[in-house]
Amino acid sequence: MKREFDPQEELTVVVSDLTYVRVKKWHYICLFVDLYNREIIGHSAGSNKDT
Repeated sequence: MKREFDPQEELTVVVSDLTYVRVKKWHYICLFVDLYNREIIGHSAGSNKDT
């Protein structure tokens, strides 16, 4: 990437974030974001990472 986070086309650079939150017990939230337009293109959440 060479720290160039301004892609010129959709879906050329996709980033993800995996975060754990505690709601009575630990759950995870994972987001996939297209850096071209900062749109969330996918997500997953649940108590297990296989959800």
